[in-house]
Amino acid sequence: MNKSCIKGIGICAGVAGAFLVVPTAQADTNIPENIAQKEIIPINIIPGQTTAINFENDDRVSYLILSDRSKIIYSLNAPTDSGQAKSIFLRNIKPLDFPGEITSNQPNLFVVAIDDRGRQEQYEFIVDNSQKHDTKINITPEKKEAPKKPINVINTELGAATPADVRIGLKYKLRKAEISPNDPIALYTSEAIALTLNSQKNLLALAEELDIPLSVLSEFGRTGLAQKAKFRIQKANRKKANALKAARQSLIEEQSEKFVIDTDLGKANLEDIKFGLSVMQKRETITEQKAQRISKIIKQAMNEKRKFSARDKEELSNVGRLGLAFSSRLRILGTLD
Repeated sequence: MNKSCIKGIGICAGVAGAFLVVPTAQADTNIPENIAQKEIIPINIIPGQTTAINFENDDRVSYLILSDRSKIIYSLNAPTDSGQAKSIFLRNIKPLDFPGEITSNQPNLFVVAIDDRGRQEQYEFIVDNSQKHDTKINITPEKKEAPKKPINVINTELGAATPADVRIGLKYKLRKAEISPNDPIALYTSEAIALTLNSQKNLLALAEELDIPLSVLSEFGRTGLAQKAKFRIQKANRKKANALKAARQSLIEEQSEKFVIDTDLGKANLEDIKFGLSVMQKRETITEQKAQRISKIIKQAMNEKRKFSARDKEELSNVGRLGLAFSSRLRILGTLD
């Protein structure tokens, strides 16, 4: 068997190349299964302590043999025929004499294990007489990198365009009648986009298969990116306009609550006055000229740009009183009639 040895917990170069054994704690070493199956793994046992080998990759120990039983004993967490043996425990003992057995200062331990697919795997461990003591050796699952997704973009003047961007650009061109829906380029591009969005096929490869010029795809992609940018700007502007509108409304409400005038029915704010004025206008109980005058006073009151005369206050008080009365009637009867 051609194996190279893992030197303690460090870097070891050998037949299988250079690799790194990663310590998780001072006396706890993790070794990926793909390395452990190729290399000889050193284990260290000191008198009075136990070293554990744990198969955290779900391999089950089915058979093991120790080359020299005179100074080391082992046990498992479960019988080998149970299919649950996943840990081996090793301890030093006082030397025993086994007739005919050859002893060694560095005995090895062979382990045969069954993986989760029923395949046999072999592991070899050797007792190293170094001063380092590993309390636990953990055989861990092999780390497999997720396969990288193929790049599926079209380069344009505005950057990389995805198939979804190309579709946006195509729809825009169709809507603007810059290309006919019956144009073969439009039909083939639409088919290529549908295929790439619903399969693993690359848009560039599909374009080549369907004879779609790369310059056309690039233009569709550029248009799609431009439309997306335009949409983002419009959305941001709408959000800004809505925020401004909300702030303005909040200010109006604040000013309305701040401005109050005494009436026979209590204090009326600007909203009460505006409500009273609107009802009076609907019932035609106020002249247009007077209504315009009251509206102007209300607007100036909201902007705090006017000092009110006695006449202003009287007119506002009368309209506010009607507003309070109409509001009460509406709350109690549900109607102004």
